[in-house]
Amino acid sequence: MRLRIVLVARTLLLAALSLLATVAASHASGLDLAWNVCAVDGGTSNKTFACNSNTGSRVLIASFQCSSTITQPVGVEAVIDLQSADTVLPPWWTYQFRGGCRPNGVLSWAVVAPAASILCMTDLNDAWGSTAFGQFTPGFSAPNRLRFAMGYTLGDTNIVAPPAALSAGNEYYVLSLAISNAGTVGTSCTGCASPACLVFNSLKIHRRDGLPDVVISNPGDHPYATWQGGAIGGLGCPAATPARSTTWGVLKSMYR
Repeated sequence: MRLRIVLVARTLLLAALSLLATVAASHASGLDLAWNVCAVDGGTSNKTFACNSNTGSRVLIASFQCSSTITQPVGVEAVIDLQSADTVLPPWWTYQFRGGCRPNGVLSWAVVAPAASILCMTDLNDAWGSTAFGQFTPGFSAPNRLRFAMGYTLGDTNIVAPPAALSAGNEYYVLSLAISNAGTVGTSCTGCASPACLVFNSLKIHRRDGLPDVVISNPGDHPYATWQGGAIGGLGCPAATPARSTTWGVLKSMYR
């Protein structure tokens, strides 16, 4: 009888541990990228567009989960990389640069979370007009790549203070990247239909003076998003994962 009780208890314990492991795996700490809303709120991994309109836009959402509590954050810097299936970055993606094809403003970013954010925490939501910057570098590391680097300070001391801490286990919204359809139809800006893959490469969280910055570069459950089904390899995108085990660091070293 005692043996049976022990076996039942052991079975229940193993089942509980398995369940805990499943729950933990479903919300891995790290960087996430999705279309429309945060990945944890049901954001989609791929976006398709018939390239038949100059109106509207597509919104990409970057979010993250930290593995331990981060105290006194005061600013963030995020890096998102794009790789096209074409050997050279298509003209459709070369907007907002000197000599680029599409007009200024077709790529914009915001730090105000979409209204549909529910599970995604908005502690970093910056609606107060504090200092922000954005930089776009075509051809970064390869002719068919594009790097987005964005950053902003948290809060405004005259209106609202930055969050006291970011807690482990929560998914936090970082920013929205809006890709406009402007200049798609009736122009020479080809390449809208070319597959592409985007990956949330790194996030640096600045803290108050005397406290070290926190850099997060490991992937979460959804570290990449695709455009026109662009599982093309490189940047940690799905086609870049070979049969053998390859670490995230190895994949990222391919384009640094």
